[in-house]
Amino acid sequence: MAGSPNSRSAASSSKRWEKSAEGATSTPWRSSSAGSSSENWRSQKSVVSGGDGFWNSRTSGLPAVSPDSSVNSPRGASRKSALNQLTDQVSKKSAKVFLRGRVLTVNYERKFGFLAPSDGGTSAGNVYFRVSAPRDQLTSTLTGGMLLIPGDTMEYELANSSDSQKSRAHFARLCDCKFRSVDELEMYVKNLTTTAEEHPELVLRDVTKCPVGFKLMLDYRYPSNELLGETLKLCQILSSIQLAGLYRSRLKQIYALFSGSQFLTSEHGVRKFARDLSTSDNDDHLQLKDALKDFLLHLLEYIPSQLPLILPLLMRLGKCQRSGTLSLLSNEVLPILDGEDEGFLVKSQEAVSLACEAESFLRKVLNVLGGGSNEKSGISQPWSQLPLLPTMEEVRTANRSHLSLPVVKQKGPYMSPEEYVDTYLSLLREDSVASLLQGIHALRKGKVVDCDLKLWFHVSTIGVHFNHNVSPGLTFAVRLPKVKGAKDSKRPLGGSLVCFFDDSGGFDTPIWGIVSRCEEEADKTCVCFVDIVVQSGAETELNGASWSFQCARLIRGDDMVMAESPTYYKAYQPVLEALQLTDPDSIPFREELVFVTWPEDPAPEYLNSTSGATLDWSCIFGPDSTDTFERHIPITEGVGAMKSLLERGYKTSFDASQLKAVELAVSNRLTIIQGPPGTGKTYIGVKLLQLLLSASTFPEGKPVFVVTMKNHALDQFLEKCINFCQKDENFDPQMIVRVGGRSKSRTLENYNLQMQMTVDDEFRFDRAENYQHMETVREEMEGALFDVNRNLECFDPQMILVNAPELHLNYFLQKTVPSARIETCVKRLPEGVSLAELIQGQNFDAALAADVLDIQGRLVAEMGRWIPRPVVLQTAQAFLSMKKPSSSKILQAHNISSDNDATDEEQDESSREEEERRSAYESLRQDINLESDAEPKKTGYQWLANNYIKFPKKQDVGRNSIAFHRLNRDNIGSQFDWLAHENPYDLSADHRAILVLKYWQESVDAACELLARIKAEYDTLLQDTEQILERRKLAVLQKAKIIGMTTTGAAINQTLLKHLSPAVVLVEEAAEILEPQVLASLNSNVQHLILIGDHHQLRPQVESYDLERWHGFGVSMFERLVEHNNLPYQALALQCRMREEFVPMLLPIYPFLKSHTELVSGSRNEAPTCMGNTMYFWSHVYEETTQRSYVNQGEAQMVVALTRWIVSELEDPQSLKILAAYNGQVTLIRKLLEKYPELQAVEVRSIDSFQGVESEIVIVSLVRSNAGGNIGHLRMRNRLCVAASRARCGVYFVGNDSTLAQKNPHWKTLIRHFEDENAIDSSIPLCCPRHPDRLAFELSDTDVSKFEPSQVCDYPCGHVLPCKHSCNLTCHFGDQHGQCIEPVNFTFRSCGHSHTRKCHEDEEKRSCKTKIMHEFVICKHITEMECWQVKGFRKAYLKCRVLCGKELKCGHLCKLHCSDDCASAPCKDCQEIEKEKERIKLQILIKAIDSKRKELDAEIEKLKEKGDEGIVVKQVHPDDDTALSYFMAKDRVEKYIVPDCKTMVVVTKVQKIENLKLQEKFLNAQRELIDPLPNPEWLFYAGSDELIAKVVDNGFRAAHNKAHLFHVYSSKIAENHDNHSLLLSEVHLGKTWRSTDLESVDQKLNGKNLRHIGCDSLSLVGGQETGSEELRPFAHIVINPDQAIPRFIVSYKLMDLQDPVRANEFERFGEEQASKNGGIWRVSIMPSLNFQEFTPEEIHFRTAESQFFRMSTNRRLKVTKVDFIKNAQLEKRFNRKKEEFKSAKVTVDQRFVFHGTDAEAIDKIATEGFKIGGQGVTMKFGAVFGYGVYTAVNPDISVAYCRGSNMMLLSIAIPGENGKNHDHGESPDVLVIKDVAQLLPRYVVYYT
Repeated sequence: MAGSPNSRSAASSSKRWEKSAEGATSTPWRSSSAGSSSENWRSQKSVVSGGDGFWNSRTSGLPAVSPDSSVNSPRGASRKSALNQLTDQVSKKSAKVFLRGRVLTVNYERKFGFLAPSDGGTSAGNVYFRVSAPRDQLTSTLTGGMLLIPGDTMEYELANSSDSQKSRAHFARLCDCKFRSVDELEMYVKNLTTTAEEHPELVLRDVTKCPVGFKLMLDYRYPSNELLGETLKLCQILSSIQLAGLYRSRLKQIYALFSGSQFLTSEHGVRKFARDLSTSDNDDHLQLKDALKDFLLHLLEYIPSQLPLILPLLMRLGKCQRSGTLSLLSNEVLPILDGEDEGFLVKSQEAVSLACEAESFLRKVLNVLGGGSNEKSGISQPWSQLPLLPTMEEVRTANRSHLSLPVVKQKGPYMSPEEYVDTYLSLLREDSVASLLQGIHALRKGKVVDCDLKLWFHVSTIGVHFNHNVSPGLTFAVRLPKVKGAKDSKRPLGGSLVCFFDDSGGFDTPIWGIVSRCEEEADKTCVCFVDIVVQSGAETELNGASWSFQCARLIRGDDMVMAESPTYYKAYQPVLEALQLTDPDSIPFREELVFVTWPEDPAPEYLNSTSGATLDWSCIFGPDSTDTFERHIPITEGVGAMKSLLERGYKTSFDASQLKAVELAVSNRLTIIQGPPGTGKTYIGVKLLQLLLSASTFPEGKPVFVVTMKNHALDQFLEKCINFCQKDENFDPQMIVRVGGRSKSRTLENYNLQMQMTVDDEFRFDRAENYQHMETVREEMEGALFDVNRNLECFDPQMILVNAPELHLNYFLQKTVPSARIETCVKRLPEGVSLAELIQGQNFDAALAADVLDIQGRLVAEMGRWIPRPVVLQTAQAFLSMKKPSSSKILQAHNISSDNDATDEEQDESSREEEERRSAYESLRQDINLESDAEPKKTGYQWLANNYIKFPKKQDVGRNSIAFHRLNRDNIGSQFDWLAHENPYDLSADHRAILVLKYWQESVDAACELLARIKAEYDTLLQDTEQILERRKLAVLQKAKIIGMTTTGAAINQTLLKHLSPAVVLVEEAAEILEPQVLASLNSNVQHLILIGDHHQLRPQVESYDLERWHGFGVSMFERLVEHNNLPYQALALQCRMREEFVPMLLPIYPFLKSHTELVSGSRNEAPTCMGNTMYFWSHVYEETTQRSYVNQGEAQMVVALTRWIVSELEDPQSLKILAAYNGQVTLIRKLLEKYPELQAVEVRSIDSFQGVESEIVIVSLVRSNAGGNIGHLRMRNRLCVAASRARCGVYFVGNDSTLAQKNPHWKTLIRHFEDENAIDSSIPLCCPRHPDRLAFELSDTDVSKFEPSQVCDYPCGHVLPCKHSCNLTCHFGDQHGQCIEPVNFTFRSCGHSHTRKCHEDEEKRSCKTKIMHEFVICKHITEMECWQVKGFRKAYLKCRVLCGKELKCGHLCKLHCSDDCASAPCKDCQEIEKEKERIKLQILIKAIDSKRKELDAEIEKLKEKGDEGIVVKQVHPDDDTALSYFMAKDRVEKYIVPDCKTMVVVTKVQKIENLKLQEKFLNAQRELIDPLPNPEWLFYAGSDELIAKVVDNGFRAAHNKAHLFHVYSSKIAENHDNHSLLLSEVHLGKTWRSTDLESVDQKLNGKNLRHIGCDSLSLVGGQETGSEELRPFAHIVINPDQAIPRFIVSYKLMDLQDPVRANEFERFGEEQASKNGGIWRVSIMPSLNFQEFTPEEIHFRTAESQFFRMSTNRRLKVTKVDFIKNAQLEKRFNRKKEEFKSAKVTVDQRFVFHGTDAEAIDKIATEGFKIGGQGVTMKFGAVFGYGVYTAVNPDISVAYCRGSNMMLLSIAIPGENGKNHDHGESPDVLVIKDVAQLLPRYVVYYT
């Protein structure tokens, strides 16, 4: 119900039903002043949870209606309790208490002030609060930018202060302003404007959070023109910033403040200002006029209702006051505003168009009036309104065409900047979602493979995680089922776009999300944390697109399908958002980028001819011959006279092409430098930065921004920047900042932004207080989430109470509550309050609380009876919900699984090429993956353990729950509006069901809306936190000169870049970067753009092949400007990487390329001495094979063989790299290399992933080999270029030369070059570096499988070792010659014996093994031993090993040695005999088991011959031919009881079960037991009557349990079940495993685990009553339900032995008779056949009988009679002993024990008691185990001592402490009692 006024009110329903007053019954429950009844459904709905336990059906998902339920019933009582809790919530006050105080003093210098509490908030006097100047923004005190003065009123919380003398305000906020002068207001707005110019988001935040000052300014009666102009300027600044999301919402809030203000409505406000501006031509006034136009347009856009006030001003500013215009507008447009004409926008557009057709300004007005162009279909929306996620139309359209997309204009200009941005935004968006949509469409058709989508089935939501630092803050945790055989690669990647398909939307309306990270639960199950994302753009098209409803769908999803997009969405998202916010008019370098023209003055602004800039050329030129150098030379002289600089003696390491590149850079604002492989692109880029930063006119405070595609390229570039920056005497580590967390460079660790951001004290209060506020909102959101979850769980009648209109409540009241009581309540109502408001929780009155609570309870009970049956609800729900088929069912119907079932034949050439493109893209996204937390954290912060809320386990509410289906009210709702006017009792069951479902939907909607409101508040606070973080980052970055980011990082940090406004942007790898990614990295203030790259190497990676092929999307900005539009650029011409003979391979691509001979011919590029050639093409004819990618097994073996040889001759294996053309080949080669440990350091990569990297030696696997000459993506010259240019010293191609050269001219040219160099063949020459004169070893392509590196050279090594011997190994690499093994003669010094050793062996560590004869001193045996054994100390430890041969007691000869002890060791012959016996026993057992199984097979065949005779359940009786069965079952139940049971089980009815089908299964189960020989045990099983009936029909499988528990004793199980029925079953236990540890039992509740330990069942053992170490089982567990079969259904009643009357009769039985007979009475009790009365005699007989029967293992013994003994004297002695034990703190453990003796002794003991050493106990026994009375807990032991009397004593004993009060006899079951007072004879048991 609704809470107090301070609590959150529940959300109103999105759709209200209308009802007419006609025919409505009068409402007698509203006070006279309350007004008429409402015409609509309640405008405020409260969120009511389903409650715990009532109206919750676990089977159907719909209300389980009980027609006779009432408040007075147990269920009604639970309702009362729930309503009481509800009332407590209503009366509970808000936890937050806000106080008010008046400002006394403010000190902005010392940043504090004092308040005087105005409402008694504190008793400690004035309240301290922190404050700062509005522009500082350093505290949480909110003033909206207004300077405080004494007299202002603040609202605050009272914080807990450690200083008891000073009260401190917490979250203080200005709530009322004292009057301000116009000058003060002007200063206020100017301060806001100044702040907005640098930090507009701060102004938006502060003004919206505290708008009091802004409102005061807007309502100033006589504002000055300066104040008005400054306000318009502020609005213009705020509106000009491209904002999204929360910022845009805040801007709208600010414009809403203008509505109705004096600023807008007063004649002295903006109206007068507009008149003044319209008559002025002053330049300043023209700027203000533009600001006013912008203001009015934005005001009209955000607040359309202000059109009557805005339109005249717009007309005046637009100069449209021609004849008739005003009358036309006033007559046709303005009247429309007062009515409800649906054609309002159309008519207003037509009217204004007639009046202002020629004016572009008013055309903008028309566009705003019409809401802008916003088409619904496809992606034809304007680029600024384009939704980034797939739309419903796209998801549903099966055959999507890419032809409607724009095409990149590779040659020529774009028509406009808008077309330019629209083209790249549309194509980039399509590239981000095309693969996902393709996969979804395939999924709908039942065809999907992993390359399209990664799928997870049976996904469920288990909780949420709160993160107060990063948006979105609230992340949902979904559990992904384990995938058999899947590796971590199957885990979703952080940043990927995923979609969930549930039963609500099927495939049409998925739930979209982005993966944040993945973690593992304890059972290794993957938990994926997902951020819900909703559609962006002008229109949200998803069904139920609100965030809260998507949350509701995800919360209740427990069998969803999750699909992960193959495209890495996180790399696209920031670029798309940045492009969408791009202002076309502010695109930098528009002439070059958009119109592809060269400007008249192309120089950068800071380096143009008029700037007077000077540059420090020392980074390029060195001193002249006089060792002098003029460092700072004017730019005009330096650029124009480079030749003269050289002529004057200045030195430089730059070649001519590099100098031209420098000249191009300093004279052109758009600099394009092409760098072929090895020409030093990074080097020239670093030098350019050094030169440009030295410019005297370089913009102060503006950094250089370095952008790369990959992280390793960025690291490499910045490391070189550090080198030149460190030479600066003013070097500061903060001069270079690397942004992003994917750096692997240790050098850059201290330059990372995160490392440089230290905790700044000025932000600590903001962070702390904001965090506290977020914690408060988080708790509210947590409660709202659980409310949504409970409302979705099931229907509750309280939902009717809360959501029903007053008319229906009136009918329910008339039915439930007497009219007199209603009238009494109405009379007591407060004025203006209705009884309905109190009942529905909208209001609260303490005086009527008790009455309202009682009425609520009555109404809820009545509404519960009114609800129709569940089957009716199900029918209505299926009708209303327009239920779609389950996603999981659709998948099952199409036999879709997450495994790839596609065959090789189904994949053609293009599909494999597409797969290869995606594999290359996958490696790229791994590099650009931002700080991904998707991989499970082994250590550190775990989301599952911190700020994680786990949802309660979902109830089985069924798949038809209304929670999964949103009612389509637009199509159906009006059809049933008439239900609101009818008497609910007159409605049919079907119509009632529809009404119930609508009530339910109202509650769900209200809960979702409440959640959405709280989430919006949470988002606001989270945005504040991110702003604080952003300001901290900005404080670091503003000190930097060089900032480095990847393209994705640049798009993410657009806001930071706008504040930083870098003057120079340098893009490395520019030809690899998509043009929209470069565009997103630029801001409007960039003066200089430097693109460095090479378009002849690899192009940018594009996910969609169609976009690259048909739309030119793969063409980079670099290639478009250079290759297709011939814009000026400079190519570097001198390569310094590879050996000179490699360059001809690249000349067809780079005809101008030359080598730096001095560098490439030095030691850095030495030729591999182990190879015959530095470059070679090793050809073969092995055929390629096709899988998901192309592979070539034979070629892979060739590569591995060559690698083994080269690595065997290398000092560092990492200097060799293997490149493969296809990722499938990469995987294959890696797998083959795993066999060789020495090759683990060799890196294998694809050609595409190796661009920008180099290595000493490179092996290239080209893979393709076929007769048709098809080479796939190798046909692109770019890959040939990369493959041929990576090596410095040696490059070796492995491939089929005829396939490559057959159709492709580029490869044909390359292969012809190898032929000219005689460097191509089917065998490759391998050389021995140590024996260069030896002929090269020719390794053929057919011999690689048998190749070993040692085959290359078989010459001996011959190296002279330190010992002067030669190395005897074959030729090998390095100094690892091994140990010398030449034989050397030597003599042992200790014994003088001569021996031979290996040269490397130490003779001191050798032992002399010469054989000598030795005589033992003791036994005189002489034996042969080794010399070392009898020397020194070892001699004393020698043992004679001659066989003993003595005769043992058993008659066998001793087979031990002479030195062994025969007496203590067992006889080996006897051991062998025992082993043979055990073997024979085992054989016998095996034969017995085989025989038993054959018997069982025969019985099973007989049962099958009988056929299925059905199930027979018949009652058996004690007095007919079924008596045997009756008494057998009766004895089992009544005699198997525990001695301390509280009740006695009495059988009332026995039914025998005959089920041949179960009998056959029973026998089959016995046959499969490990030990099928034991007879089945009779055990007890209990359950509900329904369960028992199912077990009788279908066996124990019907219980659907993991394991089945059977009890040994009937008493315990009978006490715990109320249906007074149990099953007496036969259970095959087989070989059982015994345990007292329930936890270990739980671990073995698995059939495989049991079989693994060789057991068939589990036994739970225990029982202190036995006193034995071998505890008795009290229960058994079987896993296989067929091991048990029900035989009898036994009905019983319980006799309560603790009943006071019965207990007293039982205890005092015999007292009266004993008193009459001298204190002793003995009576015989005979058994009754069918006892049904609870008499003391029968209880005593049953007690003695059950103890005898339970403890005995001899089932042939039967109790025939029991004598009861009452001896008052012995009882007194026994009781005294008990008290003595208690006082001595000895445990009094009372138990029954048996004592066997003859009849005479028993008579004497019954009279006189036990005597130690007397009758019945012979001395020989007493002497063995000590003196005392010998008793036993097992009657079987006592039988032997009864001497044929067939009778024994059953006594009560208190054993006391072991060893002190009693001892154990020959077994633990025998107790020797040391004091006769510890025994009380109670029964004499007669048996046969």
